[in-house]
Amino acid sequence: MPDLHLESPVPLYRQMGDILKKEIESQGLAPGARLPTEKELAERFKVSLITVRGCISELVREGILIRRQGRGTFVASRKPKVTQLIMAIVPDITDYFCARLIAGVQSACAQLGYELITVSSHDHAQTERNLLDRASARGVEGLIIVTGRGSFANGYLVGNRLFVPLVVVDSYHPSVEADFFYTNDVVGAYEATHHLIQAGYRRIGHLMGPRGHFLAELRLHGYRRAMRETGIAVDNKWIAEAGTTAEAGYRALNALLRQDITIDAVFAYNDMVALGALRALAEIGRRVPQDFGLAGYGNHHVAGYLQPPLTTVDCDLEGAGRKVGQRLLARIRDEVRGGELLKEILPVRLIAGGTARGA
Repeated sequence: MPDLHLESPVPLYRQMGDILKKEIESQGLAPGARLPTEKELAERFKVSLITVRGCISELVREGILIRRQGRGTFVASRKPKVTQLIMAIVPDITDYFCARLIAGVQSACAQLGYELITVSSHDHAQTERNLLDRASARGVEGLIIVTGRGSFANGYLVGNRLFVPLVVVDSYHPSVEADFFYTNDVVGAYEATHHLIQAGYRRIGHLMGPRGHFLAELRLHGYRRAMRETGIAVDNKWIAEAGTTAEAGYRALNALLRQDITIDAVFAYNDMVALGALRALAEIGRRVPQDFGLAGYGNHHVAGYLQPPLTTVDCDLEGAGRKVGQRLLARIRDEVRGGELLKEILPVRLIAGGTARGA
């Protein structure tokens, strides 16, 4: 190991920094490698902790090292060549929600000349990991991951230290260093359910989204809160897992009514689930809104074409996508400080259609 020269006019912390940089360049310390502790470095170089901290601070400023709060100091990835490529990993490219969100991201990218690659994970962890490998191989400058799942290859991201700017949509994972965006689904579900209550319905069921998904849990919480605040006790028989599709909504409402035929309204996880519920109601002769109230979520384009128009919750998905894209591009272009991680809850608004009495 080269010695530090006390008689040199170059400060000790810079001499130490030059040695570490050479080790990094020779792959002695590879990108993603964790540095020894400050105490270990002080013992190795026979300098004070103040000198070590000065060296590390200088290398962090140069972008050679990065600090991870509570985890240590790591060698930063090599500055990638400018590809102006961004990858968005979504559950399903053909899904209406994903398509509208990505349209907003695309708009933000186009303004600054970035190309957006959008791929589907189908909410499958192994597929997601493979796509992350592809992102690394393509040299993407930033990543967007849209997922409601509880982990989204969380361990892979942390364990392999993918040092590219990351934005996560529709989920929150405090152990992952990323900017997070998700809509205020608790409030949206609360307002949709409360709207049904105000319309005079009392035995209100919930066609729940995929169990374990972040947004499904938020919407269930909003539904329960509205019922609780009105003094209506929720029977567990009033809640059925419905997934995300019209077919699933059709099956779920039929199952719900077999459990309790006296249910007089439902709040559906999304508008497609509500669409399936409408078909089930038509088949058994329950009139909407006279005999049965219904509210969906997402303001799908079909909502306004139904007869009567569906009561739903609008999330301004394209606007959300633009915010997501703008934040990622700002981070890529070093327009925000590295440690300033964002957790933004996006607003929603109720659209009162004709599927509840009095609308």
